[in-house]
Amino acid sequence: MKVVFDQNVPIGMVRVLRGFANERQFRKISGHFDIKAADDYAPKPGDLDYRPNDDTPWLQRFADDGGKVVISGDVNMRHRPHERLALIEHGFIVIFFEAQWSEWKFWRKCALLVLWWPEIATKVKRTKAKKSFFVVPAKWTVDGKLRTIPNKDPKLLKIERRRAVERSKKKKTKVAAKCGDGPLFEYADKATRKRKRKKDAKKKDNKKRPSARKRVDSGKSRQLIKKT
Repeated sequence: MKVVFDQNVPIGMVRVLRGFANERQFRKISGHFDIKAADDYAPKPGDLDYRPNDDTPWLQRFADDGGKVVISGDVNMRHRPHERLALIEHGFIVIFFEAQWSEWKFWRKCALLVLWWPEIATKVKRTKAKKSFFVVPAKWTVDGKLRTIPNKDPKLLKIERRRAVERSKKKKTKVAAKCGDGPLFEYADKATRKRKRKKDAKKKDNKKRPSARKRVDSGKSRQLIKKT
């Protein structure tokens, strides 16, 4: 399985991992990983697909070479629509780092990568779904797990989360309004319901009682019956 590290991962660390590739303990965890660097695929000035400050050309070359896994030290890569789309279209398994990674110095970056390598290797081997994105937590723990993140646009996800919060607030407001808005409003509601019940009761009574005209008509009819 071909695994590539982009230019934001220290190249010295990539060389170290290449050296580890033949070690028995490394193969026990990683299997037969073919460690690559983005510079192995990056177009040079004059190449037809050369585009400065753009990762999509070397990602295309890596995909054409049968690459499967991208480990990126560029914490902003998934925020760039065209580069995120390239990662998704090629079906890569992608490993990112936390935002503070970019502020760290060489040794701290290398130490975190070595600490988390067994978990990274295990996750890569077990992940069957393509287009999967993961983040290496900036934590110095032995039994930690990679954090799964969606491959959607982070800005769009923020908007969706904000809308979901607004919808939940509206639902809570409606429920609170149904339950009552305090003793004063509850008393007003009770009074309104009481008046409505009285009004309904009067309507029922009026339906049962005959009107004045009907009573007069019924009296006249009784008199006529007696005369006859």
